[in-house]
Amino acid sequence: MPLMVGQLFLALYALYEELTVISVTRGILILLIWILTFLIFVPIHNNIQAGKFDTPLLRKLIQSNWFRTLLWTLVLAASPVFWN
Repeated sequence: MPLMVGQLFLALYALYEELTVISVTRGILILLIWILTFLIFVPIHNNIQAGKFDTPLLRKLIQSNWFRTLLWTLVLAASPVFWN
């Protein structure tokens, strides 16, 4: 969670400093990651922590994580290190 908060602040700062297609895209991707984290992943992890899990739930976690990994890869591709 601390890394996600740091990433969010850096994205907001980048938007404040320079409003570009890349910074907006990165901001939207990070916002989407946050939404997915709280709507999908937090409830799954809460169930696992409470001992309420089964094979379908674990499969859902793994499959959903691939999409989130793709989003983080796109955020990396939209980072300033590649565009400056």
